[in-house]
Amino acid sequence: ALYKCGEYDDSCIGCDPLGLTRGLARACESCGVKIYEDTEAIEIERIGEKKRRMFRVTTKNGKYIDCHDVVLCSGATHISPKLSSYLHHAVVPIYTYMGVTEPLL
Repeated sequence: ALYKCGEYDDSCIGCDPLGLTRGLARACESCGVKIYEDTEAIEIERIGEKKRRMFRVTTKNGKYIDCHDVVLCSGATHISPKLSSYLHHAVVPIYTYMGVTEPLL
């Protein structure tokens, strides 16, 4: 498609989503975080006693991961209520498009 119009807003900024994701992953791993790539979580439940509360993440293949903290990282447009009843109602899909040209001025 050819777009003949555009808008410039010097109060906005764009970023490289893949570069941002890789940078965040490196920062997390440097702090000891274990990243489970290509692992679809289907349920998160709290387990253990109150003082030693943990989470059990059940994966699509039926295995589970027990951990103290969980960070959901996804490009998903839908989060199952079994993963997070709060996030299930809070996620709104946003689609963005960005074009780059030679400097216009």
